[in-house]
Amino acid sequence: MARRKKVAAAVLMMVLLLNTVGARNLFDTGLKVVSLYDADQGIADSSFFEGMGDGYNWDVGVGIETRFSFLHLSGMITNHEDGGNDNGMNFYASALFDIPVINDFLYLKAGGGISNTIYLPESEDESFMYGKDEVREFDSFGQMVSESPIHLKAGVDIIIGPTVVSLFYLRETSGTFGESIETILSSSGTNKAGAGLTLSLF
Repeated sequence: MARRKKVAAAVLMMVLLLNTVGARNLFDTGLKVVSLYDADQGIADSSFFEGMGDGYNWDVGVGIETRFSFLHLSGMITNHEDGGNDNGMNFYASALFDIPVINDFLYLKAGGGISNTIYLPESEDESFMYGKDEVREFDSFGQMVSESPIHLKAGVDIIIGPTVVSLFYLRETSGTFGESIETILSSSGTNKAGAGLTLSLF
């Protein structure tokens, strides 16, 4: 009897899993427009919501979203406000897990990734630069990834036909790859709330 219950429970779990994974296409990708609100700066200037009225606290950009089953990969590039260099851009690369709340409509997502600021050369004599606190010349892609601060990200996706409306919270940490969990989980003082609209391509 106990064995039959275990088999029945295993079958039920498989059915639920297949229903969860099969609710959407196994694979999709899309282009995204996104806006990020610098919550810390907004609170420092006035309050969380009042700070939203100041355009200086907002970054805008584009991105690409790719999902395979419940694994979600996200890449975003936004403008970077820097009085000394107009060629800077913030980039964010994230790996997330999708958790269905209402199949084909509402999904939670949580995960993390890396973020950094990149500076395009203004002339042929200049080099590609990157860095947040300390700007340095690009040497290798692996080095840039290893030196990029880790961020944590969580949010919701609302699916409306071929479009996805996203609301999320992004917390930049003080840690990089190889550092302690305590350092990775500690905030760097940069917390952003974001909204995005993704149009699925296929």
